[in-house]
Amino acid sequence: MPEIEPPSPPNGELVLKRLPGAGRGELGWILAPEGRGQGIATEAAEAVMRMAFEELGFHRIDAKLDLLSTASAAICRRLGMRL
Repeated sequence: MPEIEPPSPPNGELVLKRLPGAGRGELGWILAPEGRGQGIATEAAEAVMRMAFEELGFHRIDAKLDLLSTASAAICRRLGMRL
């Protein structure tokens, strides 16, 4: 029987919250230090935003982030969000 490796622990979480009103949402993320700087948050946020716009009918997504986090602000810019 082949040996199965246990899954690696999660590096963080990304949350999409539907806001009151038609087609609005809020996106937030947090990563463990070892998960930062690898494009994980950008890649995950791109996928979730694509799903929200294309499949869930969202028209606007705001980011919820720590304003002192320059890394989170950079992710928002890469995603095409305005700060």
